Amino acid sequence: MGSRRAPRGRVTGPSAPPRPGAVSAIVTAIVTATALLVGATLAGSATPVAAHSGLAAASPGPGSVVGGEITEARLLYESIVVEARGSVSDPSGAELGSEVELVSEVEVRIVLDEALTVPGEHAVRHTVRSADGDVVEAAYLFTYEPGAPPPLLEFVDSDDGAWWWPTVVVAAVGVAVIGVLAARLIAATRRRAAGDVRDGDPTVS
Repeated sequence: MGSRRAPRGRVTGPSAPPRPGAVSAIVTAIVTATALLVGATLAGSATPVAAHSGLAAASPGPGSVVGGEITEARLLYESIVVEARGSVSDPSGAELGSEVELVSEVEVRIVLDEALTVPGEHAVRHTVRSADGDVVEAAYLFTYEPGAPPPLLEFVDSDDGAWWWPTVVVAAVGVAVIGVLAARLIAATRRRAAGDVRDGDPTVS
């Protein structure tokens, strides 16, 4: 009587881990994406008008084109100011002679020694300390053209917290997408590795 063939068996075991190359690719993708998101955030916050300046109004205003006799920069703040410093620079970057006056609890004036004469982009830099001790340093640009209209007091949009929330939303979505892609890649790698193990299973004769 012939011997009976034992039923074919399968050697089973834990799923094989992802291959080192796949894991390395996943880690590299996550690190790269994170670095790009952080870089975008820092770039967004580096612009002088992006950080909260505390300004409520200014003359000349940020981004304005003004002419006539400009002898001062007038700055009005959103909160009480107890100490102030400031300067105006010409298009070459040279700081013009000036004196800073704290006119009231919310108004600062940078009074120039001489009226502006050089056409081009000028920079107003200002540092103030508020009553609660917070120190804010900011800057903005305006353009002087002798034939342009004289400056008016321009209200400045409050940008406190305005620049960062879209970046945070984009970053969160990006991280979520990366996480889903990484999970799918790991799952696919595990399935492929498990298939390789099944194909190579020994049998009992």
